Amino acid sequence: MELCLRVDDREGAAKQFARYVDTFTGPAVLPDEDLFRPGMEYTRTEGQLASTREMRRMLLKAVDEDVRFGPLRDNPVFAAALQKLKDSLN
Repeated sequence: MELCLRVDDREGAAKQFARYVDTFTGPAVLPDEDLFRPGMEYTRTEGQLASTREMRRMLLKAVDEDVRFGPLRDNPVFAAALQKLKDSLN
């Protein structure tokens, strides 16, 4: 995303931000229990997201405060990803 912003590729930057938000708000990718935790008790939590609420809040704050994101605010892909991030905090 940073590279896209540097070369003024707003569409590319918006798509990369959307990918990042999808990963951040998606399900957690956990290692195989048998391979990485043999012999130890471990319970997967259903619905566990890839990031904590605080991390998502920090990302939203960073996007709100960083002036580099200003030109992307009118982009529908960026706006949808930003809304998805906001909704993940509710």
